[in-house]
Amino acid sequence: MIAPLLLDTPVLLWWLTDDRRLAWTTRNRIARPSEAVFVSVATAWEISSLARQGVVDFGAPVAEWLPHEVAVHRFVWLALECRHVLRAQTLPRNRLDPYDRLIVAQASQEGLLLVTTNAAMKLPGIEVLDAEERVVRDSTPPRSRQERPAPATKLGGEAEASRSRESSPDETEDMGPLPGWNALPWTRD
Repeated sequence: MIAPLLLDTPVLLWWLTDDRRLAWTTRNRIARPSEAVFVSVATAWEISSLARQGVVDFGAPVAEWLPHEVAVHRFVWLALECRHVLRAQTLPRNRLDPYDRLIVAQASQEGLLLVTTNAAMKLPGIEVLDAEERVVRDSTPPRSRQERPAPATKLGGEAEASRSRESSPDETEDMGPLPGWNALPWTRD
């Protein structure tokens, strides 16, 4: 039996913005009418926080567009329960933010296939589908996450992206609430 999908926050945002970094195989699986696709309430919390910080802007309040988009794409909200929170506290201490910890706990507790781009969420016992398109040209090996150019801000600001590419990997590493490795389609200003 194929496990239903649970989309991580960046994957949902990449889906909604038709971001090319979302692998075609992942796109096809999400779009499959027979596929059950869940979105965690923790994702709504994270997107609301990002909007409040000015990191994302979809031209309307999150409370207006996010529930509509989830429904239009036939996704199902996955509510947070006490057992999810308690499971999140048992996860190994690593670089996961509270939102990611809750999403991983939900995938674990509900037997869902976690669709993510975040390698830190690939924990023992968690079934993960890597959502990121891997492009390898001229038989060169794929770049590591630290070597990859930083994503653009505000869902596509190319000037910020080019400025970020010029800095060294140590300068772009972000240990704050939005880690640089999170592969979101933007970075903090």
